[in-house]
Amino acid sequence: MIVETHGHLADAQFDLDRDDVLARARLSGVTPFIEIGEEEPQWAKARALSESHPDVYWTAGMHPYYANAVDGALLDRLAQSIEHPRCVAVGEIGLDYHRDDSPRDVQRKALADLLAAAVRARKPVVLHCRESHPDRTEAQQDLLDILRSVKVPADAQKPAGVAHCFQGTVPMAQSLCALGYMIGVDAPLTYPKAGALREMVATVPLEHLVLETDSPYLPPQSHRGKRNEPAHLPAIARALADIKGVPFDTVTSVTSANARRLFRI
Repeated sequence: MIVETHGHLADAQFDLDRDDVLARARLSGVTPFIEIGEEEPQWAKARALSESHPDVYWTAGMHPYYANAVDGALLDRLAQSIEHPRCVAVGEIGLDYHRDDSPRDVQRKALADLLAAAVRARKPVVLHCRESHPDRTEAQQDLLDILRSVKVPADAQKPAGVAHCFQGTVPMAQSLCALGYMIGVDAPLTYPKAGALREMVATVPLEHLVLETDSPYLPPQSHRGKRNEPAHLPAIARALADIKGVPFDTVTSVTSANARRLFRI
């Protein structure tokens, strides 16, 4: 079975057929699932989904779009929410310099505060990092600086995690791996113009990769223009197997073991 490490099945796009979507994924060999609670209004939905399906886990975080809302009260509510036994990570958190919905200094402080919350809870993190332009690297460098500066108590460890849908540079991927982070691989790997992404992924050891769909977003090339769903995860695994020159089963077994170890599922 292939672990789906990043989806948004609580999204309204799945309201009419959510159970069918999960059933199709299981028939395709995809399970378990990690549902991403990317902002506070989504936490209860993600939690409820995990409580109604024994193979669904969830995360709670604040996407950088909503960094303006990260304050002491929010962090207290987050700390309570992530105590839930099926909550496996803090995320999605990070930096987004493409939209700049929140000022960059606000995003950076929010990320530092959310990472500190993950350290206190001993949870891994799900990271988002998007540049203002494909040729820029400011968000990546700021993310790396913040990750390196995380203060950790003597009885704790720095948070591990995954750089979700990472499409950054080879040096950044190498730096993240050196810090113990995984690289999340999504369907853009299948897009004809994604040569640079394929070259970057080729440099990352399989032991540092996990698979994700980001459903309902980013469908594989075979379904461009349609809603994405977890049943498409094998297409990503096949593309990765081609890049690595290894069997499909090797990709699925290693990436799923990585995911289970990271999220402790």
